[in-house]
Amino acid sequence: MTDPDSTGVGEIGYYHNGDTMRFNTGGVERMRLSSAGLHIGGTGAVNALDDYEYGTYSPSYYGSSGAGSQAYSVQHGSYVKIGNLCQVWIDITLSSNSGMSGNSNISLPFASASSAPLNSAGSQNMGNWWWWDVNNNYTGGSTPSGWIPQGGNYAHLYKTNGAASGHQILNQNTTGRISASVIYFTES
Repeated sequence: MTDPDSTGVGEIGYYHNGDTMRFNTGGVERMRLSSAGLHIGGTGAVNALDDYEYGTYSPSYYGSSGAGSQAYSVQHGSYVKIGNLCQVWIDITLSSNSGMSGNSNISLPFASASSAPLNSAGSQNMGNWWWWDVNNNYTGGSTPSGWIPQGGNYAHLYKTNGAASGHQILNQNTTGRISASVIYFTES
């Protein structure tokens, strides 16, 4: 359908052969709907927005070698996922915690990216962390940090010396609040 009061530079059209709906302005395709999703700024698969969701989940804090036994007085997580980008808000308070060993982990709602270009064998998806409140029981006064392994639906939690080097796992088998948000890349 061409705009009748213009010179045909604005158009909305359905193209049966490609099973697409196209939106043109200024004589240029600006947006496309196809079976692959919403395409903005190009027609390739990398330009397709094929997923959007938001919701809640129950994040858990556990050890990688020995999960242990935890009880929570607060256990809330929420997320917004747009394509391969996910932002997560985490707020937990452990009222009891025992038997953890290995890495200190916190669960995430989706597995992180494990393939290029969002991740590669030579790099990891650290995520972009904002720490709102982490009880000194976990950090001993050090700065908290997180690292998300490739393809994992969890993050390893650490404490650093403040210079982002020489990290150690968070103190385990203790109680208190861990509150943070993180943005990371997912596989799909």
